[in-house]
Amino acid sequence: MRNLATEILVNKRDFFIEKVKAPLFKAITLLGKRYPEPIHKNVGHPNSHLLIDIFDNVLEYETNEKILQLIKSFKNIVIGEYEHDGMYKDRMDFGLEKIVEKIVSGEWQPRQINRPYQYWAEAREDKLQKRKLFGSIFRGMRSQSDLRDGFLGEVE
Repeated sequence: MRNLATEILVNKRDFFIEKVKAPLFKAITLLGKRYPEPIHKNVGHPNSHLLIDIFDNVLEYETNEKILQLIKSFKNIVIGEYEHDGMYKDRMDFGLEKIVEKIVSGEWQPRQINRPYQYWAEAREDKLQKRKLFGSIFRGMRSQSDLRDGFLGEVE
């Protein structure tokens, strides 16, 4: 079986750039512009407010105009669906819970200190500080009981 990255980046690079990524980018950008822009004044769910803050933080650091447009459109789609459609909201919540479990268990690998490195305005010192902070927060929390009782509080 071939490595997925090799298949995309080497064996079918031009195909993926022209026939997959370009149309995907165009579709997300066009469809995202059809959604209303989520702002704190027009959302009601507490997690929607958090998602706005998270996306805005990413947008604050991104300096590539094309990627900015993609993230803005993705933000509109994700928060728009989260805000109005319980079926998607519940599945997003489940996925986020699973990511948190993997972070807390130590399985999820943190980003490298120098990443992202292109078109990204976050200072290297800030990246280092965040890596230390997250490492110390999650280092001792390795079991399901730590996740359940120590991180999320008692779960019945």
